[in-house]
Formats: sequence, C-alpha cells, structure tokens
Amino acid sequence: MWSISNLKIRAKQVLVGNYWSAFLVGLILIITGGGNSSGINFRTSSELGWSSRIVSLFWLVGITFLLFRIFVGYIIEVGSRKYHLQLAEGLSDIGLIGFGFRNNRYGKVISAMFFRALYIFLWSL
Repeated sequence: MWSISNLKIRAKQVLVGNYWSAFLVGLILIITGGGNSSGINFRTSSELGWSSRIVSLFWLVGITFLLFRIFVGYIIEVGSRKYHLQLAEGLSDIGLIGFGFRNNRYGKVISAMFFRALYIFLWSL
C-alpha cells in the first residue's frame, strides 16, 4: 500500500530535473481544456433576458469550444497523461504531448475519449 510520504518522496525524485517541462505540459493541458469533466451549461434567451443575437453568439462560442475540446483537447489530454506516466518512470520527452497525432492513433484516441465522456455523462444522469 502506498503512503503519502512515499508518494511525496517519489514525486520529488522524479521532478528534480523535469519540473518545468511537467509544468509546461500541465499548462498546455489546462489551455486546451483537458482534464475538465464538466459540460457546457447553455441557457435560453428567456432565462438570460438578452437578445437572441447574444444567445446565438454564446451558442457559437460554446459549440466552437466543444469541437476544439473534442478534436484537439482530447488528444492533448492523452498525450499529457502519457508524458506524466513516462516521467514517473524517469523518462522525460515533452514530444509525447502529441502522442495521439502520430501513427494513425488520432481516430482511436478521439473515439475512446468520446465514448468515455459519453459513458460518464450517461452514468451521471
């Protein structure tokens, strides 16, 4: 069984020379929306009291963000998780962040992550 003190010691050993690359991978993950399991909450124009143009703009921005999250964010999320797994084993290759874009993995990663999100959504109903 793991203890918190052992995990802290292991993390310090792994991050000694790789802190800034791990920080950069985490920052890229945050920017692309990776690791965020919450959905987008849309409201109708009657709830907001705004004109239909502003509501349409919110829908457009929301749909754009959602598509970006699906087609880029999922890939970056998988790559950053791969990076952190390799970092825990002592290997630091920041190029792993693009892991899903190489060797015909793109479709497989997108479908696996999409179904994961769908299962989580259905489970939470």
